[in-house]
Amino acid sequence: MENISKNIILGGGISGLASSYELKNHNINSTVLEKNPSWGGLLDNFSIDGFRFDKFIHLSFAKDKYVNNVFYKTPFLKHKPLSSNYYKGVWLKHPAQNNLYPLSIEEKQRILNDFKKRENLQINNYEDWLRVQYGDYFTDNFPMAYTEKYWTVKAKYLETKWVGNRMYKPSIEEIENGCKTDLTPNTYYAKEMRYPKKGGYRSFLNPIVKDLDIRTNSNVDKIDLKNKKLRLKNGGEYYFNNLINSIPLPEICKLIKDTPNEVLEASSKLNYTSGYLVSLGFNKPDIMKKLWFYIYDQEFIRQVSSHPIMHQKVVVHYKPRFISIKE
Repeated sequence: MENISKNIILGGGISGLASSYELKNHNINSTVLEKNPSWGGLLDNFSIDGFRFDKFIHLSFAKDKYVNNVFYKTPFLKHKPLSSNYYKGVWLKHPAQNNLYPLSIEEKQRILNDFKKRENLQINNYEDWLRVQYGDYFTDNFPMAYTEKYWTVKAKYLETKWVGNRMYKPSIEEIENGCKTDLTPNTYYAKEMRYPKKGGYRSFLNPIVKDLDIRTNSNVDKIDLKNKKLRLKNGGEYYFNNLINSIPLPEICKLIKDTPNEVLEASSKLNYTSGYLVSLGFNKPDIMKKLWFYIYDQEFIRQVSSHPIMHQKVVVHYKPRFISIKE
């Protein structure tokens, strides 16, 4: 069966859906092809025994007025991100770099001394950035250890464009004060996190998908750019004038007919991120006070591997109140 659509968008995740929504706002129709049975991509969810689970971690802290005008149409819960940090058996407020009071005098002194000895290095990667901001001892024992566990690569292999204000950069006075007292603020780069009351995180997208042409179970098998035609794995075919892609570059390159080998080889070497989310369902409202925390100890997984719940806390930012609400 052949279909004709002037504008086809590959992928029904937030990028593809937002593209179709913007076109619609300019009176331009488009067709979104999504390979899965439902739209949403990583913003989608699934249910088990009445518990709804997001496919990945999402909380909205958008400040952009345009985005919030869409998201605020969905009733949501508010959450103040009072994060905690677990390190060598003690809990520190967030961010750890200027809330060091619970640590031993010796360790606080090492962090403080290294902070004062920071060098103004040329920043080529994330590791360089960390050492310039926090000194060697804190960098090696906190963000470097966490980075390798979370991203599975060393900090020297990561760039810095994403950092922005996500990593707090305290003054020497703030660090000194945080060594002397625990009467310090819990600071996070977002003041408020938001999550829909019902339907999972993808409910925020309901206002934009209302009038869109989204075709699920449409897994693209081959794209012929010369003849502006694509084929689905179920045998369906589409003709198009414009093709908008939101699926990963290595995947789109493999789908395009006659893609040069050197392009295929180059695209296969592109770096990407991935993650595993362990979702837990609870049938009571109060689980624990610390719902959001970071664990820095590199050996923590081995030490608590006999305790499955604790093992799962190492894997993700632990936010059960929002990722596993029984509706």
